[in-house]
Formats: sequence, structure tokens, C-alpha cells
Amino acid sequence: PDCAANSVDCAGECGGSSVVDECGECGGDGIDEGACDCEGNVEDECGECGGDGSSCAASVLLSFSPSGDGSVDVMYASSEDIYGFQFDVSHPNPPGDISITDVSGGDAAAAGFTVSFSDNVNSGTVLGFSMTGSYIESGSGILTTIEYSGSGNACFANIIIAGFAGESLSAEDEGCVDFPSGGDGCESGVYDCA
Repeated sequence: PDCAANSVDCAGECGGSSVVDECGECGGDGIDEGACDCEGNVEDECGECGGDGSSCAASVLLSFSPSGDGSVDVMYASSEDIYGFQFDVSHPNPPGDISITDVSGGDAAAAGFTVSFSDNVNSGTVLGFSMTGSYIESGSGILTTIEYSGSGNACFANIIIAGFAGESLSAEDEGCVDFPSGGDGCESGVYDCA
């Protein structure tokens, strides 16, 4: 080989075959099998190289905050802007003890969202969105307020939160809560079929 004409590899060997690998090492083997970078890190359950699993934590957290007067605030804490939401208020045991009568107010109303609901024997669905592209800024507060009659234990189910351009945001809830008797004058919370 003509080493005077630059036929030297990265190790300085005339006619050698060593090359710089993807980690910048001359004659190196590159990224180890199963690793995602040159430091030997692996992807966590969120798909982040060298991550600790915290990056896929819920970006939206929902909770109920009953006021005792036949209404319950739906609280939120979100690291992302919210462009729409849908969730069920599940109350299956015993069925029919809570009826959603209205949904209004909160940051959804302040953002100009259309908020609607449906109610059936075992659950009610709450839906909020904007036809104009407005959104609820990241942060925390009252998402909306549910008016209801009856009493019983209620839980979130089937939570869907939309971010910018319809991106699905991860969501969690703080669990079930007891909705105290409200809105119907039945202090005992015991209802017959009449």
C-alpha cells in the first residue's frame, strides 16, 4: 500500500482496515446488543433510552371532589394542554343510585368548551370539546362540575383526554369516591323503586 497517499486506517496502520464505529471508537464494536446507546443504556418501559420510567407517567390526573350539595367537581392536574375529554362516571353497585342531572362550569366552560352528558343505569358519560380549537391550558383546577341526584360510590372509567391535534394524552384517576346524598331531598340516600 502507498501510505504516503493516505492509505492509513484510523489506528494509523498502513493498509489497515480499522474504522471508526458509531460510538466514535476506532476499531470498536459499536452499540452493544440490547443497548440503545454507546454508554450501554437500555430503553425503559416508556421507550426512552436510559430512562427511569417516569416519562410515561400520566400527563393528566383526574379526581372527584364532592361538595355535599348535589354536585361534585371534577378536578384535573395536567402537564399538557387539554383540547377535549371524555369519561364515564361508573356507579354499578348498586345500580341506578346516582343520576347525572347536569354538567357545567369549571375551566372547560371558561375555555368555551361544549360539555354534555348522558346518563344510564350503571354509568354516565361526560364529554367536553371545542369546535373552535380552544383548549384548557396545562395546570390544575376544576375541569367541570357534575350535578347529580342520589348517592353512592362512583368511579372514573374509560377516560380519554385529547391533546393538540387530537394526540391522546395518558390519563389516570385518583380512584372511587362516595357521592353524598344530594339534589333530591333524600337525606338517607336509600331509594325504593317508586
